[in-house]
Order: sequence, then C-alpha cells, then structure tokens
Amino acid sequence: WAMWFRGRYVGFVAGRGHSFGYLLSPDATGQGISTAAARAWVDTYFRTQAAALDVSVWHDNPASRAVLLKLGFRERKREIIHAIPRGVQTEVHRFRLTRHMWRKVRQPQQRPSRYRP
Repeated sequence: WAMWFRGRYVGFVAGRGHSFGYLLSPDATGQGISTAAARAWVDTYFRTQAAALDVSVWHDNPASRAVLLKLGFRERKREIIHAIPRGVQTEVHRFRLTRHMWRKVRQPQQRPSRYRP
C-alpha cells in the first residue's frame, strides 16, 4: 500500500505471509502517517488472513517500535542477527500481534448517527 501525504508519495506498507513492514520518508515522520497506514493494513489483514502477525525491528529504530506498541504488538524476544542491509551483526526485537489482541486494541469504526440533534 502506498502512503501519500499532502499529494506526495512518502512511503509504503507491505506484507508477505504472516509478516509486514513499512517504510516512511524521513521528512514525513512524526505526523502519525505510519501508524495510520499500518493500522489500516493490520485491520485488513485480520479480516482476511491468519490469526497472528510477526514483525522485527532493529534495536535503534524507536519510532517503528512505538508504532508497533500503539497497534498492540507485544515484544516476544530480542536476538542478534546478521543484518544483510547493514552488513553487520545487529540486535533485532521480534514482535507479535494476534487477532485476539487486535480486537482488544483496535479503534472502533466511526458510525454516522441516525439521529440529528
């Protein structure tokens, strides 16, 4: 899914299997764009897919960690891996969100009022 903000492409959310990720342009951070896009993607996933989602975040990416925590993900473990994009050993934090957990934390859909004041 593409993320657009003020008429400009700023990133994407994508998934494969039981995992997903997102990437946002540095000049578009801090405005809730990743959280909103990830929330919509996760909601769609749980309406059509399996019972759990797994995500990994590098230890030095607190913004992505914050997005996951807002969505209800819980950290399962930390481990050191060889991060191919970085070319070095890197600590990753592994998170999981189940359909059950998602139902507890997701924001209810706004419904139009049937009555007018």
